[in-house]
Amino acid sequence: MKTIITKQLALWAAWGCIALGGMLIAWQIVAPANANATPVVMATPEVLVNVDVPADTPVPATPVADVVVYISGAVTKPGVYKVATTARVADVVVLAGGLRADADYAAVNLAAHISDAAHIHVQSIGAATTSAPVQSASTTLAINSASAEELAALPGIGPALAARIVEYRTANGMFATIDDLGAVPGIGPAMQTKLTPLLRFDS
Repeated sequence: MKTIITKQLALWAAWGCIALGGMLIAWQIVAPANANATPVVMATPEVLVNVDVPADTPVPATPVADVVVYISGAVTKPGVYKVATTARVADVVVLAGGLRADADYAAVNLAAHISDAAHIHVQSIGAATTSAPVQSASTTLAINSASAEELAALPGIGPALAARIVEYRTANGMFATIDDLGAVPGIGPAMQTKLTPLLRFDS
């Protein structure tokens, strides 16, 4: 009886060693594979931020367009000037060097609005009363009667070219069209295009 029990214990021990050896072999096979495995990393959501334009940056205002007006009469420097559409007659008077001592202050509305190609005429004291100081666009500079000083104030003209215009007009008679003005040395097609809305060709 004792011999049988001893044999059974020996058999169980053998099976236990076999099982333990198998487990060790399996662990040796699985462990290196797990050691070399790459861990899975969850990607972080990407947040797009516009660094060029801060969120609180104000939207730039649309630039104000310019208008061209002609001022004549009792001002220091009569001529053609470019001003903003929000300008008043007073702003143009300042650009023209201010009112002369003989200007009739009561006859000019310094608060009047400005329109493109308008003609502002400042009367002298005692002069005949005219219509409103800001007139329509049709009352532009009269090329056939304008002085050299008035012509010099036109865009791109200047004293030398203004003198040539007066000399040509004196020698050849009045200008009938803008094409006739192109006969003056120094006035080409581009200059004619620029001057067209600023001049009138009265006989």
